[in-house]
Amino acid sequence: MDPGDGVGVRSVLGAPDHLDPTLRVPLSSLIRRRVARSFAVVMTIIGASGSVAMAQGTIDAPKPETIATLDALSKKCGFTIKRPDAPFSRDGGTISGDPPIASEIDAAAPILDSELGKYPREFWRRCSLTFVVLSRNLHGAKKRMAGAFAEDGRLYVDVAFAKPRRGADDDDFRITLHHEIFHAIDSADEANDAEWSKLNPTGFTYAPLSDPPKGGLKCPHGFVTAYATTSVREDRAETFARLIVCHVGMESRATDDPILRSKIALLKRFVGEHHPKMGEEFWSAVLVTVSRV
Repeated sequence: MDPGDGVGVRSVLGAPDHLDPTLRVPLSSLIRRRVARSFAVVMTIIGASGSVAMAQGTIDAPKPETIATLDALSKKCGFTIKRPDAPFSRDGGTISGDPPIASEIDAAAPILDSELGKYPREFWRRCSLTFVVLSRNLHGAKKRMAGAFAEDGRLYVDVAFAKPRRGADDDDFRITLHHEIFHAIDSADEANDAEWSKLNPTGFTYAPLSDPPKGGLKCPHGFVTAYATTSVREDRAETFARLIVCHVGMESRATDDPILRSKIALLKRFVGEHHPKMGEEFWSAVLVTVSRV
């Protein structure tokens, strides 16, 4: 079952042209068929788009304000948000997950609205991500994914990781969201990789972390995390994600770290060149407001 293709999936929200074709039948007929099949099915018409949200039983129905929030987010950004109604697997089982619990969707909705809503609509038009798949127990390559994973135009989100904010610099779920989003826009360009690598300390070489790491996860000068030392792409994604979520702390940290300061400048230039709406105005006006959710 592939959540992005609309097989075994109900469109929670989204633009009308992205709706599952099975949802385009007259509502009265749909209700009669579903009620005849099971009294546990709940349907809600939401938003001007006429999207339909389905949940197995009233106890599993997201709150109306949750549906409204995600419906507005999908319209604002132009992507489709889906909620699988059964366990799914794609790419030979390398990506798999389970249907999310309604209470976890309720907890995740304001966070997704805050974080994904930071990007201008033009960003999503240029970005390869067109589906946001809400799930839990998300796995990739046989290991649990820590909150999100971007692949083939889909941003898979494990809503079980969505927790209330504990602090501006203590926010793994939000950081993971932006980390994966950046992977979706980061181009495979040897020239860009070389330009970035030149900023690293003399003699430094990217390498996988030892498992388990020996001597603890130490973060060298010029890197935001130890994981950033594993590859150019992870270095950029880690830097970008923390610049989005922990921007005040990052700017302060860069004051005493010229390598990190140079990486931030290069990263902003890269994003601005590929996404014109994400220039200095974006960084200064949008990111100065820290989410409270």
